[in-house]
Amino acid sequence: MRILGKFGLRATLFLYLLNAPLYFFSHSWVLPATAASYLVAYYLALGKFRIPLAIYAVSAAVSLSQFAVGVEAEVAAMIFAVVASLLYAASFGRSFWRLISLFLFWLSVVVYGWLILLITPFWRSVVPGIGVSPRLPDPLDASLYIALYQLQYFIHGRWWSATDRPPRAPSLSASATVAPR
Repeated sequence: MRILGKFGLRATLFLYLLNAPLYFFSHSWVLPATAASYLVAYYLALGKFRIPLAIYAVSAAVSLSQFAVGVEAEVAAMIFAVVASLLYAASFGRSFWRLISLFLFWLSVVVYGWLILLITPFWRSVVPGIGVSPRLPDPLDASLYIALYQLQYFIHGRWWSATDRPPRAPSLSASATVAPR
């Protein structure tokens, strides 16, 4: 039996696991790690681990050492995390498919962000938050994240497997065969 939101569930689980330590530091200076976690969770759900976790580690380290490095480094870490996460989509596929992957990933991020901005006021009127929502993902919003990650996967991720192969056209011989009775 196929679960509709299997990818979205996996990505949401990674999102909350990445942000779990940050709930203890519920201040504005956790923003670089939180901004990175939304994109890194998507890659982790796709099966990519090394580079996304390195991106998250850099942004989390700068976030947690904000008092030592200053606010300018925090802003630089947020910009680094978001740009590196957006450009990592270019590592999917080969040759021209890298550009297609990059375009589809950026499109999926824009659609995800637009829908979050559109849905959030209505969602908040039905499901009250626990007060961490602007800085960290609210635990009561899990179903919303599952649906939006599933949409993001529909736009970008279903074309790319963990082996980075470009999508293939369906074969004619597979559709022409008839199943035995």
